[in-house]
Amino acid sequence: MANDGEWAPEDAALSFQNSAIIDNSYMIPTGFTREYHVLAEVCASMSSGFMLLNQQRVIYSNPSALRLLRIAKNDLVSPQEFDVRKHLLSLVADPQQAHAELDRVWLHPDLEYSTDLALADAAVRWLRIRSFPVHDDRGALLGRGVLFEDITLERSAVEARSETLALAAHELKTPLAIIKA
Repeated sequence: MANDGEWAPEDAALSFQNSAIIDNSYMIPTGFTREYHVLAEVCASMSSGFMLLNQQRVIYSNPSALRLLRIAKNDLVSPQEFDVRKHLLSLVADPQQAHAELDRVWLHPDLEYSTDLALADAAVRWLRIRSFPVHDDRGALLGRGVLFEDITLERSAVEARSETLALAAHELKTPLAIIKA
């Protein structure tokens, strides 16, 4: 902490070290109580999952992230032992392809990145993962934010449209082939 009791950006990792996912005993920086509570309410209300990571450790997770990733809250009691990347690899349909995609995300925390992964469910479910850097007001990298969104319906609509176009193209080609003959 800064000497005058005010929160300094370099304290960010310490300020949020024991936050939301463990026991709701947040360490809120001086002067940010109202803003923090508003932000926490916004994140809790999101249908998209949101996680805040400091290096590879989970600092904050909203309920939607836990639901989308099928994580029990008690799995995050020791966030330093919970590996989000490893957990994602355990959920995907094609671990080799996902490994390469997640490497791009995890090896470059200072860059924005987005990827879609097929999850190995009874029915295929798709998850979009967006990663973005989180900086302090001086530009120093504090960690990364990760958004998770279920895009199964979006992918189904794209597949249905592709199938319809392929069928229409086939139907148009068939009469033309008869006329040519």
